[in-house]
Amino acid sequence: MVTQRSLYAGYTPEKLYGEVHNLTQFLHPTYRKKFRFLTDTGVVQYASRLAEKIHESGYRHIVVSETGASPLARICQRMLARKKRSLCWKYMKFPRDPVVNIFPILRSYLIKKEQCAHLTTLEIERLCLLGRKLGGTTMRPADLMRKQRAEILEYLCDRIPPSDSRPHKKPLGLVLDTLSDGTASMSQQLVAAVLEHTRIAKFLNEPFLYFDEYIDSGATLATANRYFGFFTSAHTCKLLSYYINVPKAGKHSAVAYALFDADTKGECYGAGVYPFENRVDLIGYFYHLGKKTFRKVSLGEISAKYKDQQGVASADRFLAELQKVLSHHKLLERVRGRCAVRPVKTFIDSRHVIRYLLWHLEKKRHDQSASAEFLWLLWDMYGPIWSPLPDAYHRDYWKGFEGLDEDIERIPEYNQLCKAYAANRRIILFRVAHVCTERRRAWFTHIHSLIPHAI
Repeated sequence: MVTQRSLYAGYTPEKLYGEVHNLTQFLHPTYRKKFRFLTDTGVVQYASRLAEKIHESGYRHIVVSETGASPLARICQRMLARKKRSLCWKYMKFPRDPVVNIFPILRSYLIKKEQCAHLTTLEIERLCLLGRKLGGTTMRPADLMRKQRAEILEYLCDRIPPSDSRPHKKPLGLVLDTLSDGTASMSQQLVAAVLEHTRIAKFLNEPFLYFDEYIDSGATLATANRYFGFFTSAHTCKLLSYYINVPKAGKHSAVAYALFDADTKGECYGAGVYPFENRVDLIGYFYHLGKKTFRKVSLGEISAKYKDQQGVASADRFLAELQKVLSHHKLLERVRGRCAVRPVKTFIDSRHVIRYLLWHLEKKRHDQSASAEFLWLLWDMYGPIWSPLPDAYHRDYWKGFEGLDEDIERIPEYNQLCKAYAANRRIILFRVAHVCTERRRAWFTHIHSLIPHAI
């Protein structure tokens, strides 16, 4: 029998958001075996190989995809810095999901001085000439003279058709073939003319390596390539990745180096699965897209914002009460009942549901906030890992929680739960962010202790 005391002891933020176990439970349906994560020693060994390839490539500029690639890239960056290799690194994030207006994203890469600057007379003349040539919409020269760069950028972004702001879905092979091919839409050319003399445009005008983890379907790569075209119409890059899902990837003209490809996929997974996919706790930050802003939010920032909150025992009692409500209304059974994949159905437990409930309650109070996105990212992080498992597993995890919001809002205790959460949210957010930052600190300390042995 589950007692109140055992519930109180079992569901603290520290235990709910402890180590991630979302791989070894699953028997892979194709390989008919269970996989494990790559060890820290293995990570450093692979990082050493990638760092050497970066050095041998001759490229001085590296753009890192702000996905699960960033922890591996930072290890490579540290290794190359210790070897006194002078390189320029830029970590960039471009949302894959449809975005109503890309202005906040583009503006986020401009320094304040560049946002407030006015275009020169020559820049305005060239922009107007380009607009007439392409048949695009620009302001009158007199209006352009009065506007700051950010205002002109917003004007143009408001008029970008949806087809220009997101890439068309196409096979990975075609994405590779058309990488840096120089094609640019009318919208891209006009925006690039406004951003031409900014630091980010100058950076991307130099040949660069695009560093990623898994280039599987090509969707993230195609999105990034699309955004690059808004900064410069003449970017030239090659790919450096942990895994690229085409045969003989290293022979493709768009690829500088891949540790693994479609021919060595079994070896890639057998040696240990890439451990940073969706790991917002080890990455240490995420990007929050609001209606007018796009910014990087560190977990340390969240921890500091809610630091020194009182009520540790009260928060633990609230989580225990949440567990009682979950059990009484059979919310776990409802989630499992919506799942179609048996291994996913048995994988989901009450901790997944409680994490979801915390996100739901935060979203109800602070919809579209960074704190709500933080809790959603963590809930998602504890779902079945994407690679090497079939995509259907993680999608089935999502499917299981469809409709749970309505289920929660219909229970008699709902309003009471909302009030109790409001009283405890600050200490809960602090403790969740704190346990994540402490785990990242411990991991980084261990990784850095291994780096000298890999050089």
